[in-house]
Amino acid sequence: MDALLRAFLVVHDTKIFAKIVHLCRLEDTPWVFLVGVKESGVPPPRSLFVHQAMKSPWILDTVCDITSRILSLLGIKKSSPKNNVSSVEMETGFRALAFTTAVIVEVANKSVFREDMLRNICLLVIEGLKSKIRSQHSSLQKKLLADWKVSSCVVISQISVRTQFGDSIIKAFSKALGVAIAMVADDSNMSDVLDTLLTTASILAQGGQLLVDQNLLNVLFSE
Repeated sequence: MDALLRAFLVVHDTKIFAKIVHLCRLEDTPWVFLVGVKESGVPPPRSLFVHQAMKSPWILDTVCDITSRILSLLGIKKSSPKNNVSSVEMETGFRALAFTTAVIVEVANKSVFREDMLRNICLLVIEGLKSKIRSQHSSLQKKLLADWKVSSCVVISQISVRTQFGDSIIKAFSKALGVAIAMVADDSNMSDVLDTLLTTASILAQGGQLLVDQNLLNVLFSE
């Protein structure tokens, strides 16, 4: 049951998900917050997951884990990218990334993140910033990787407004931003991504949550 709900979570706003929820036993499970969906048959709004995430970091861990697994299945993380991925499969990746980003940002707008809430978010963000965009990637794979970097920036920036990161997280985010900036700095197709990365670095620096990385210095002072 848990695996089934996880598999369809990215289409939570569809009748298919509502039908799956109707077939599941939710009592005495972490998914009990979906009991209203089971009774009404109406797909749950994203706000329901945001509300639950504010009460339990389990939801944040779940959406991050699902997105990470989907991105792995799409083959964009590998040094030799998967090249037989359909546009329908890629759309699942875009939906998962958009859903996860929106949930995290909406939670961040309303609350301070505890350390236990940040663990899986940090893993997803750092991997997104460091993931290489390769010439072998298809145009859709390149777009998804670029979106992942932008999503990581949005997440970091929004969480930093209310939450003071610990030293280890500041160091990890700073290093990952430096890697990402160096990666896209000379790619004219990634100018928008570069602007987003630099804006994020500026936001973190203003909040005293950035360690200046050599990669960042090289970009800032390059001719």
